[in-house]
Amino acid sequence: EHLISATQLTMPLPPLHVRTPLIESRPLTEALGRPGCRVWLKLENCQPTGSFKIRGIGCMVQRALLADKGCSQVVSSSGGNAGLAAAYAAAHSGLPCTVVVPSSTPESMRKRVSAEGAQVLVHGSVWRDAHAKAEELVSATPNSLLVHPYDHPDIWDGHGTLVDEILEPGSGLSSPPSAIVVAVGGGGLLCGIARAFQRRGLYPNLIAAETVGANCLSVAMATGHPVTLPGITSKATSLGASQICSSTWTTVQEFGDKASCVVCTDAEAAVASWRFLEDHHMLTETACGAALSVVYNSRVPETALSNGGDIVVVVCGGRNVTVSQLSELAGLDS
Repeated sequence: EHLISATQLTMPLPPLHVRTPLIESRPLTEALGRPGCRVWLKLENCQPTGSFKIRGIGCMVQRALLADKGCSQVVSSSGGNAGLAAAYAAAHSGLPCTVVVPSSTPESMRKRVSAEGAQVLVHGSVWRDAHAKAEELVSATPNSLLVHPYDHPDIWDGHGTLVDEILEPGSGLSSPPSAIVVAVGGGGLLCGIARAFQRRGLYPNLIAAETVGANCLSVAMATGHPVTLPGITSKATSLGASQICSSTWTTVQEFGDKASCVVCTDAEAAVASWRFLEDHHMLTETACGAALSVVYNSRVPETALSNGGDIVVVVCGGRNVTVSQLSELAGLDS
């Protein structure tokens, strides 16, 4: 049995994520068009796996290694960026990894996951089928680690390191941001960011960005409680969670009027990603475009702008996109 335990680890583990740039964006600041407000970009697309996911999932895998019982294998049920992060984290921790994906997962993403050394197992047509199979694999092997795409405290803690970097001296900001814009699927990134601010007694304007057809948070905020969407119709597949995780919902409520949600169309998200590609020469998924569209389309809530200040957009990244795909989604010629 392949098993690494805490007794074999003689020194603290360096994080699997990298410190990403925080840069001021003149194009987005001009698009916002509010004197006294500057837009900054936290470039999570620069992570080794192309998205923020490695922060949380890397943290979860490393904490499992350090636990008394050790860890024998990593199992993920995501055919997207979370699965890629799980494969990367396992490979860099000396652990075998199986990523169970639904049949809808693009072949290009399956190849990326395999290239990280993981075994890719196709099961079912939707995520819940793949997740059920992953749970079955974990139950059959002692000390296996099941990596959920977004719903675990270790994942939220890992995502919170993004805030540490934003607030550290020398980051570029002279004071905490007045607002932070975050794309939301199941809510893991939003939860980690919000909790990290809360630990410091800070409550910036928390702006969640979703696409029509994957807007489980906006529906929850409208109804006053989490609901399960009947289906995911958005093409921004990385935002395709049918329900917001309960801890994220609780955290959003704790922010009160400081929390808001902006919903855009798939086309608006794709055009925002295309504009970002032209402005900053970086390719991102339309899931990331949802957050960018909040600024490009001047939909930042007035409460976040009234006193000026810095607005941080988390460029969450994503590897499940090509230039030609983005051009088609945006209705443009490549």
